[in-house]
Amino acid sequence: MRHPRAGGGPINYVIPPKSQRRSLAAIGERMRHPRAGGGPINYVIPPKSQRCSLAAIGERMRLVAKSSRAGGGPSFLRYCPRGASARKFSEEYVMSAVLNQPPSAPVAAPLHQPSPGLWTLAWRRLKRDKIGMTALVVVLFFLLLMAGSYMGLVAKNWSKEVGVSYANPSFMAGAENLEAAQAAQKDTSAKVPFVDLSDIDPLAPKYEEWAKRTAEIKITDTPRADTLLFGGDKWGRDVIQKAIKGAETSIFVGLIAALLATIIGTVLGAISGYLGGRTGDFLEWFYNVFTSIPYILLILAFAAVFKRGLDTIIFILAFTGWTGIYRLVRAEYIKHASREYVKAAQAIGASHTRRMFVHILPNVSHVCLVQLSQHVVQFIKAEVILSFLGLGVPVDSVSWGTMLAEAQSELVIGKWWQLVAASVSMALLVTAFSMLTDSLRDALDPKIK
Repeated sequence: MRHPRAGGGPINYVIPPKSQRRSLAAIGERMRHPRAGGGPINYVIPPKSQRCSLAAIGERMRLVAKSSRAGGGPSFLRYCPRGASARKFSEEYVMSAVLNQPPSAPVAAPLHQPSPGLWTLAWRRLKRDKIGMTALVVVLFFLLLMAGSYMGLVAKNWSKEVGVSYANPSFMAGAENLEAAQAAQKDTSAKVPFVDLSDIDPLAPKYEEWAKRTAEIKITDTPRADTLLFGGDKWGRDVIQKAIKGAETSIFVGLIAALLATIIGTVLGAISGYLGGRTGDFLEWFYNVFTSIPYILLILAFAAVFKRGLDTIIFILAFTGWTGIYRLVRAEYIKHASREYVKAAQAIGASHTRRMFVHILPNVSHVCLVQLSQHVVQFIKAEVILSFLGLGVPVDSVSWGTMLAEAQSELVIGKWWQLVAASVSMALLVTAFSMLTDSLRDALDPKIK
């Protein structure tokens, strides 16, 4: 009992009952062992029926506890239940105290864990959707293909005539190509044999000299392949490379036009839904004017007036495709404008612009994202239609629409591979984007947990 404490686990001082009690010297000898920890000291007191006069023992234990502790935990006075053995109770208590002893350097657990936000929950729901993830992989593949084509990593030689006219696909290498044979026959028949015109033409003596000079000029004729991977078009260009380059044009037009239309619709919808009044009435009138004209006729009218080009198509699609986004965003802003968090922002002095685009816009951004994905699909199809009708990309460019326009004449003579290449590429991308849009709508739905 004389050794100082330096911290550690619990010390259990057991005071036995009268029948098991020894002398004070023996008890003191059992309580003299030094401690190296800082845990609590537990005094186990036998029940009253087994207790004798313990005044001296209690006083000595109080002095020991006061003098021997040097930074340990608090002391506890524990009473042995009636009818139980003090020795058995002390052993059980020591074991429980050792097992339940806290670590020397406990790490404080966080008071609360932050709840996941809307985008985190949406991503978790999307990952559980196998169809949505498959569609996302297909869309990312086409986007990477578009980026590679733009940087010249793939399909950079799409305009070169590397094969014969209407070159067969590789899996049709043995099929006869009548068009290529007729073109070769025309080239050989175009060479006219030499005729002596010296009697009637004064320049006839010069012809022989010019023929010799012409023969000295070397004309290199690049050999063309009879078959290509998936066939060639009328000029011998690879159909696969044309489809990749067409994907770049169609996806680029669809993405940029959809982004601009989303920005226009979101800004006008926010102003109309939040401000209301005369401003909202004017924007509603402007919206009704656009929606009263059929969409495809409006596009064709603008395309017929302006010149052909990618910038013209993007402007036409963005300027005519914002109406659906405007209607949905306006309804969301009317719903959110009267909520508590907007009133709190007004109370702290936030301006109208800050309330519209800093406080409300993040809460309606999921609607804008779904509409963006949906309009990409819509604008890709619109660009293909315009290019098919001759109102889209210029002649020196290629898109899926121009490929389909060329394929309609090739299909008559049995050359179907350009039609299949353009149709399958467009069908894959449009279907994947549509399925991804449905998955995003389900993932961003706040009603789904």
